[in-house]
Amino acid sequence: MRSPIRFTFLTALPLVLLSSCGGGTPPETRSTAAAPAVTNRIALPAEVVANLGITFEKAKRGRLETRLRIPGRVEAAPEARFVVRAPSAGRVALKVARWQSVSKGAVIGDLVSPDLRKAQEALSEAAASVDRVDIDLIRTKAEAPLLAEIATATEAALSAARDRVRSAQTGLESAEALATLARERVDATQKLTAESGLASGAVFAARKDHVEAQAAALEAARRRDEARSAIPELTLALATARARAETAALELAILDRRRATAQTSVRQQLRDLSVLTGSTVESLTATTASGPAWTRLESVPLRAPADGVVVEVVASDAEWVDAASPVLRIVDPTKMVFRGEVPEADATRIPADASVRIEVGCADCSILETKLGAARPVADPRTRTILVEARLPGDGSAYPDGSSASASVLLGRSAAEETLIPTACVVQDELETLVFRRDPAQPDQVIRTPISTGKRAEGWVEVLSEVAEGDEVVRNGVQQLRLTGIGKAPANGHFHADGSWHEGKD
Repeated sequence: MRSPIRFTFLTALPLVLLSSCGGGTPPETRSTAAAPAVTNRIALPAEVVANLGITFEKAKRGRLETRLRIPGRVEAAPEARFVVRAPSAGRVALKVARWQSVSKGAVIGDLVSPDLRKAQEALSEAAASVDRVDIDLIRTKAEAPLLAEIATATEAALSAARDRVRSAQTGLESAEALATLARERVDATQKLTAESGLASGAVFAARKDHVEAQAAALEAARRRDEARSAIPELTLALATARARAETAALELAILDRRRATAQTSVRQQLRDLSVLTGSTVESLTATTASGPAWTRLESVPLRAPADGVVVEVVASDAEWVDAASPVLRIVDPTKMVFRGEVPEADATRIPADASVRIEVGCADCSILETKLGAARPVADPRTRTILVEARLPGDGSAYPDGSSASASVLLGRSAAEETLIPTACVVQDELETLVFRRDPAQPDQVIRTPISTGKRAEGWVEVLSEVAEGDEVVRNGVQQLRLTGIGKAPANGHFHADGSWHEGKD
């Protein structure tokens, strides 16, 4: 049943009071009662506002914005999606379930893998290589000074042997000279004995001296030969000692390089083990009474790469998985983006780093202000659309992944500021464009106000006259007010700015 108030309000028509701008005597009327004054005001008691659901909007001052609406959805950002994969083949033991929250670095499972033992053996062998090189270094460093001393001593022995050779050669020459003199004495003694008839004892004595001189010469020759025979051996020994002393420094350099190579191998093996286990090198090399930590590993821990929620469990508990097989999928719900598609022609209208308002399709979700990311340079060949993205500011966990959303991308603003009101507040009555403006002095009345409008965009219109910033105009219920015809100027008159009505067009 229609409300009596509404029926009366919609069917009541204004009584036109015929009068002139200059006053004068009013014409005769059929009734003795005074006719109501012509007015552009409409009374809106509280019950009428509630019955018609009338609402008001305030006019604001600003520049009209041109925007492009893009339908789309809210998704987790690509960098917020993580896949935990098995670093090697093995049997997996999970410690988390689907939809469980995890923290970065938390152990979410273990992988028993034969590759772990191989990596530990390779690291152990690399560490043993360093120790073996260290032993060779200690030995070589200890021998190097001794080799230098041996070379010095050998050189001194060679010099002494050469001195002995020279002394033996001098002694030999002296002995040979004495032997020659002894032989000449024997010849002289024999000749003298034969001529003078001396006794043969003198000849015997001379021959004896000669024999002794020859024996001394032979002994001197033997000593010289012995001294000479020692020189080649000492020369060879000196060359060997010098070579060993000189190569000791090279051997030390070689051992230093071998040690550096072995240490590099150890570091590489540690990095490989760190990648395999997801542990830091420092934690692997931490030493306790039982040795380094890496020697005590029995399984490969699977760690969460970031804070997030487990959205999918790919591998079953105790399942054998191959290397690089996915085990879990994790999403960080705080990093969300808006994704939508725009036609190719519209994509060229979007300025770089454009501002965008995002409305997510949920009752309690507020409108988000952010910047639009760069459009993808490749269009979909089937739909001929281009993907655009905008990162949601702040914590996006309030917006579920996959929620519908729409983006309003700012394409430009008008050059000058004007009074702006929603287009829903403006109605067309024949040739008039009008609004129903609330009277600031009497809030329970509205004034039927013809206006001049400018550009329209995104649900807003520029009002060029009759409405100022802060004025309230009717939004919901504006069509009902127009249909009543109340406040409309009669054909034979007009309203002034103060609301008074006069006959005529001037």
